[in-house]
Amino acid sequence: MHIFKKLVTTEYHLQSSAGAETGQNGGSGQNGGSGRDAGCGQDAGLVRFVFLTDFHDACTPYEAEQLLRAVRACDPDFVLCGGDMITAWMAPEIRRTARVMVRMAEIYPVFYAPGNHEGRSRWMLGGEDEIADIVNRKYRARMGSRSEFEAKLREQRRRYRWYRRTLEAAGVRFLENEEVHLTVRGRRIRICGLDIPRGYYKRFRGPLLPVSVIREAFGDPVPVIRETFGDPVSSEYTILLAHTPRMLQTYQQWGADLTLCGHYHGGVIRLGGHRGLISPDLRLFPDNAYGCFSYGCFSSGCFSSGRKHVIVSSGCGEHTIPFRIANPREVVSVRLTLNSCEDV
Repeated sequence: MHIFKKLVTTEYHLQSSAGAETGQNGGSGQNGGSGRDAGCGQDAGLVRFVFLTDFHDACTPYEAEQLLRAVRACDPDFVLCGGDMITAWMAPEIRRTARVMVRMAEIYPVFYAPGNHEGRSRWMLGGEDEIADIVNRKYRARMGSRSEFEAKLREQRRRYRWYRRTLEAAGVRFLENEEVHLTVRGRRIRICGLDIPRGYYKRFRGPLLPVSVIREAFGDPVPVIRETFGDPVSSEYTILLAHTPRMLQTYQQWGADLTLCGHYHGGVIRLGGHRGLISPDLRLFPDNAYGCFSYGCFSSGCFSSGRKHVIVSSGCGEHTIPFRIANPREVVSVRLTLNSCEDV
């Protein structure tokens, strides 16, 4: 059993051939190990980045320094944040989270896609009609009287505005259905941040639902992704930041070379074989709770019959269920070997 505040670094080695087509199987480090080398070449073709998700304001001074040390040890070219770095009903810890993000942005380029908690926080920034809608929803029963709730809501709005302004002033780039194009050592990388609508985070009750029922109930977001970003471009290595792993088939259909997810917190208790105990949408024993996947059948270490990958991080904080078993907090380090643009 891991103490729930332990933080490890999991390293994945991925290789790309012909521009944006990934090569051999990715590898997953075992709780801070070095990971499997997937045929990486010389450092001249190496792109290094860190993926952080689900911090949830887990930000005592010790935890902040622990996270920053782990990121520095990876020596990344850039840092990707996959959402839920904060908690929607934010405690004063949001200021400490902002300080951590600012310190990170002073050293590395930081790109930040939203999770459900950032989405909920932006919802709070709506006009008076949206405020009235929030007040009249289930939160009112949880938060006391209407006047108490409205006061708390306005305070949260103020805090989130401050958080956004502070990070943007430090150079953090928010990607909300937006993309950036980078060139790192002559290698072209496209980073797309998907802003998943709030309805896709609904918690299910009762039996697990097949994908067809989910699509029928909520629609198919594949056209939304294509309308927002177009199709992946073969001359660039495309990374999609998509907070929830619940729609892996959707991401597969769109065709990013690498998709980065979080949200499931490793299933609270890791059971082995990428399976956890429970997910935030109340799926028991999800088989995509953590680890490295590829589009295809299961094999040792990762789903490896395809050449495009998904990494699901266990996250580096907690929310709702404040403990972890055999499931430490995680910083994901990716070492990506790409062919030079001249070979594309």
